[in-house]
Amino acid sequence: MSNDFRVTPAIVAATREYFDLYNRVSHPAGDFDKAGRFTLKNYFRCCNGISDPTRRFPYPEMLHGRTIAHAVSTYNSTVTPRYRVTPEEVRAADRITTDFGFKTLLALSTHRTLTVAKLRSRVLKEGASSRSKIVSTASAYKENKNTRSETTDSGEFR
Repeated sequence: MSNDFRVTPAIVAATREYFDLYNRVSHPAGDFDKAGRFTLKNYFRCCNGISDPTRRFPYPEMLHGRTIAHAVSTYNSTVTPRYRVTPEEVRAADRITTDFGFKTLLALSTHRTLTVAKLRSRVLKEGASSRSKIVSTASAYKENKNTRSETTDSGEFR
C-alpha cells in the first residue's frame, strides 16, 4: 500500500478495535471448555489453518483473535460494505500511530484533503522533531481547511 492514502473514520475504528485486542483491553469473542481450551465464537476466512486447541496448547485461537487480520474481519462483519477496511489500511494506520501518535490519526480522519504523504512532507518542511509538533501541524492544517473538530487528551471526540 502506498504512503499516500486518506485515513477514514472506518480505518480509525478498526484500528482502535485492533489496539484494544492487542493491548488486552478487550478480548476476542469465544468460550473456554472444561479443559481450559479457548475456541473462537466466529470464524472467518483468515481463521483457516489455525491449529485446534489442545490441553497442551489451549490458546492458538485466542492468539489469532488478537491479530490484525481477525480484528479487521470482525470489524467488517459488523458494518455495511461501504465502511469495510482492508488489513493493509489498518497496518498503515498502525504505522502512523507508532510514528506520530493516535491523536494524529484522529486529526487525519476528520477532514477530507489531508493524506499521510501530505502530512509527512509538511512536517519535513517545518522541521518538526517531536510528536506534539506533528499533532499541532495536523491540527493547523485542519484549521486552515475550515474543518474543525476538537479532541480531548484521550483522543475522544467532544
